[in-house]
Amino acid sequence: MSDHCHGGGCGCEAPGRLEQEEHGGGWFDHWPLAVCALLTLALVLWEEGFDRTIAPWPRFLLYLAAYALTAGGVVREAWRRAVRFDLFNEFSLMTVATVGAFILGEYAEGVTVMLFYCIGELFQEAALNRARRSIAALVDVRPRLATVVEGGRAAVVPAGEVAIGSRIRVNPGERVPLDGKLLAERAEFNAAALTGESRPVAVSAGDTVLAGMVNGANAVELEVSSRFEDTMLSRILKLVEEAAERKSRLQHFIGRFARVYTPIVTALAVAALCALLRHKLDRPGRPARELLGGRVRLTALWNRGGAFGIPLKAGALAAVSVGILAALVLWAGRSLWTALVLGGGGANLWERARYGKVYDYLQFPRAPGRLKRYVYNLADLAIFAGALGLVLSAFRRR
Repeated sequence: MSDHCHGGGCGCEAPGRLEQEEHGGGWFDHWPLAVCALLTLALVLWEEGFDRTIAPWPRFLLYLAAYALTAGGVVREAWRRAVRFDLFNEFSLMTVATVGAFILGEYAEGVTVMLFYCIGELFQEAALNRARRSIAALVDVRPRLATVVEGGRAAVVPAGEVAIGSRIRVNPGERVPLDGKLLAERAEFNAAALTGESRPVAVSAGDTVLAGMVNGANAVELEVSSRFEDTMLSRILKLVEEAAERKSRLQHFIGRFARVYTPIVTALAVAALCALLRHKLDRPGRPARELLGGRVRLTALWNRGGAFGIPLKAGALAAVSVGILAALVLWAGRSLWTALVLGGGGANLWERARYGKVYDYLQFPRAPGRLKRYVYNLADLAIFAGALGLVLSAFRRR
């Protein structure tokens, strides 16, 4: 969105953001969605409908191209919020879900989910734009100037400067700038801009005439009964603006759902990745391997104790682990760091409950001090990263 009217510089008063919206070039601006939909449909029909296969790399690149056409804005917004530590929102949820589908090899599902999400956002944007155009039409009918009659003289002044109780003159065919009481015996006004009724409205002396009405055949005078910002038309505009800016119930639900669902999925993904890596590396008789120039060593060790080899019975260790994880959730709440700790701690807890021990396989021979003596696993690293993040976040909040 871009502003085309700042501070009344274009000759109109800016009552809010909605009347400053600049409309785009229409549906043609969203051609990437159409191309993505056609490409995805063609790939799915080729594979499922005609039962043809595509080589792995070309298939991956074609689906990646379709994904890039539609997911760019969502991924950028997820990243923009992530650098501000706002990690659990619908943008992050969509990014994690679709990227996860790609990692699992379900390219069509990842592209389709993102495509439907973007189409839904597009329809919502179209509905909001229609509301904004309706508001802009109301803004256009609100006069900015008023003819004030005082001491037999008429002066044209900004409508916002007219005080309550002042007398204003409305000439034939002019719009009423402010709410007021009719001082003439009788007059007719066109209220189509406010009510949609095209037939003239007959008003008698002392009746209220609303801003935005169009005067009939004779010049009339009104006694102003409300300031410019308090007219019925201004209040209508304000209410519509607030309604358009306010999130719908569905949007609030999606936001709340994402803040709960995303950390849970993140924790489960970390736990699943730890379990998968343990399954891949748990091979009897597998020799130790040096990686990254000897900085990392893949080895094998079944740890029957707690952290750093502290001897604890399985039941006591499980109880302590559950207590620590529960306290962490209550203290730290829903955050990426909490999800990392929960995922890593849950993976180690599940492994100890099933096997009575934890499989460790990572050693860092060049680590400082005694750290190079211990053997870790991916779950330990997730716990360490989460704990470090929680500490840094606590200092950052202070």
